[in-house]
Formats: sequence, C-alpha cells, structure tokens
Amino acid sequence: MKIDICGHPFTIVVNSDEEKREGNLGKCDTMSGVIKINMTCPKFLQESVLVHEWIHGVFDLNGISHQEIQVAVLANELYRVGFRVTVEEKE
Repeated sequence: MKIDICGHPFTIVVNSDEEKREGNLGKCDTMSGVIKINMTCPKFLQESVLVHEWIHGVFDLNGISHQEIQVAVLANELYRVGFRVTVEEKE
C-alpha cells in the first residue's frame, strides 16, 4: 500500500514482531518513506493510527517541530470529524 505526503511517496508496511511487542501501533520514518502500522488492531484503529503517522510525516517534511501530544490531539480530532488518509492499494 502507498500514500502520498506532501508530494513524497510513502509505503505502508505491517509492523515487525518486535515493534508489536513494544506496543507501537505505528511509526513514520520520513527518511526512508515508510509508515509502519500494526495491522492486527481493528480497522478503525488502523485508520486512526494512519492519520496520526500521516501528521508526523507532514510536520517532518515541512520542518515543523512538534511533540507527540500535539500530533495525538490533532489526529484524534481529524479522525473524529471524518478525515481519512487515501491509500493506494497497488504496489
């Protein structure tokens, strides 16, 4: 799966077993263009986590300093009002 953040392609991949054990639901690696999502959680949570990681990518790519709580609050409210990240299913 792929998404576009600020004109940059990102690949969405399933979290590794190690990351699942650490309790991470997602991670955005802007340098490598990869977003990892824990695909074992419910679909609504996967969508919410993707919005969260997308925001990290937007901030990072624009050089905006941010804290996790800022991303979490913004992502939760955007998701609550219906914002979703468009995913391209093709590889």
